[in-house]
Amino acid sequence: MESGKNLVVDTSVSFSASKKIHPISSMCREFLLELFNSPNSLVMSDEIESEWRKRASKFSLKLLGAFKRRRKVKYINNVRGVHNLRNVIGETKDRSRVGPMLKDVHLIEAALVTDQIVVSCDEKVRDHFYSISHKSEYLRLLIWVNPTKPNEEPISWLKDGANILEEKKLSNWDIMKKSEVIQDFSDEKIRK
Repeated sequence: MESGKNLVVDTSVSFSASKKIHPISSMCREFLLELFNSPNSLVMSDEIESEWRKRASKFSLKLLGAFKRRRKVKYINNVRGVHNLRNVIGETKDRSRVGPMLKDVHLIEAALVTDQIVVSCDEKVRDHFYSISHKSEYLRLLIWVNPTKPNEEPISWLKDGANILEEKKLSNWDIMKKSEVIQDFSDEKIRK
């Protein structure tokens, strides 16, 4: 079997992925199915799995069971406090960002002890972590993919091996945001 990457998938994805026809649901569902059919694996800690059990859709929970049966889940533990991220977050001047980052820091810690990949639909939290990425070399290296952003080409990225690409690093998210705005502007001009 081909060796794959280990991806931390936030509940924003597993909650949204369902059999509904809604575009967000469809994009998240397609991403999880592609992940399942790829050589890649899910990363689970007790905290991540607990979140999935509480918030994931029925579709995602069934798929989690299939991931487990195929041994495509990498279990990790004892990652709290890795790379001193909680201290970096605590020193953030914009106090409104601290709570949301601390709520999701376990995802970042899990990613950093595996293949440094987070899959999440939460753009606000992504922006919060981006805002402090200059303070942590580990955050700068983190890959962050949003399966609901077509300009990030998440399915193609997965099919191509979920490689560590400069444009997917958290430290380069400002470039991705600008390309999304340019794409939106171009799409708007085409519609007119």
